[in-house]
Amino acid sequence: MDIAFLGLAVFTIVTSLIALEAKEIVYGAVALGLSFLGIAGFFILLNSPFLAAFQILIYVGAIAVLIIFTVMLVRREVWLKISEDKGRIIGILGGLAIASIII
Repeated sequence: MDIAFLGLAVFTIVTSLIALEAKEIVYGAVALGLSFLGIAGFFILLNSPFLAAFQILIYVGAIAVLIIFTVMLVRREVWLKISEDKGRIIGILGGLAIASIII
């Protein structure tokens, strides 16, 4: 396997998991932006510099920054304290429902 691909895969997966499991919304948004950069790295490995530039400009430059600014401008303490038990149970039930529909 190519070492650059393996490094990018690990980087992208780790930053995606950090984005999902972050306790602070701002940290999750920053990790999401880094995950988008990892996807741009995959496009570079595939010899698609236009798509890599598009990924960086649109997703990292616009979407991730928009999420960060929105969270910082409209930040409320209620958003930071999400009940993990209810969210996890709803997520598991939703995943099982989608899996059963697909199967």
